[in-house]
Amino acid sequence: MKHPLLLMLSLAAVLSIVACGGGGTATTPEKSNPLPSAVGQADESAMQAADEKEVPPDGPQRDRTGIEIAICLFVAKHLEELEEFKGKEDFALYGFAIAGPYNRWLLAVQAEDKKWPSGLYDDPSLEIRASIGDLLQIGADYVSSRGKETAFTRTAIPALKRTIGYPDILTQAAGLRRDAKQKELAADPEKAEKLAAARLKQAQRLIELGKPAAAKRRLTDLIDAFPNTSAAEESQRLLKDM
Repeated sequence: MKHPLLLMLSLAAVLSIVACGGGGTATTPEKSNPLPSAVGQADESAMQAADEKEVPPDGPQRDRTGIEIAICLFVAKHLEELEEFKGKEDFALYGFAIAGPYNRWLLAVQAEDKKWPSGLYDDPSLEIRASIGDLLQIGADYVSSRGKETAFTRTAIPALKRTIGYPDILTQAAGLRRDAKQKELAADPEKAEKLAAARLKQAQRLIELGKPAAAKRRLTDLIDAFPNTSAAEESQRLLKDM
């Protein structure tokens, strides 16, 4: 029977061999990557949420300034003019030539464009400033095509209208002018009565000429523009009788 000490030494030797993989030099096992900590998981979730968050492509919106509204109105007015005359024969013939009738349009838009040279300033914004140049490019394209629609104008015109807020910008401007006019007339009732009386005479003349539709429009406009006048009361009476 072996001595107990020898048995213990033999057992220790066997365990050492098994641990070393069968008798070779002992190697340190590779450490596996640790699982992410709670803090790491939270950071990853936050980054993923930030990536998935929808961000407006144009950034925060702001109200337009007085200068920007004026530019948008200018572009809207001249865009309407361009769309009106681009299909005419004399535009196809002359374009914006000095001898032609549409050169004044080109000069007006070029003059407006020169008012706002390139530069680092916020008012007006770059997008609004660029709308004038976009209008010039659309005009030049119509000259090249002799007033015909092109692939460029089909995309450029809707984009320009979105930029300037067309046609809402025209409605807004008309409302502002109407409000200003009413305030002016409210401060001078005598002037309001005179203007309203003149409009009423025009409407009555249209009735005499047998143009009731035009007379109704004139009377309706009179009531809207001069609501607190004797001419407005007479206009309401005439509308009821028509």
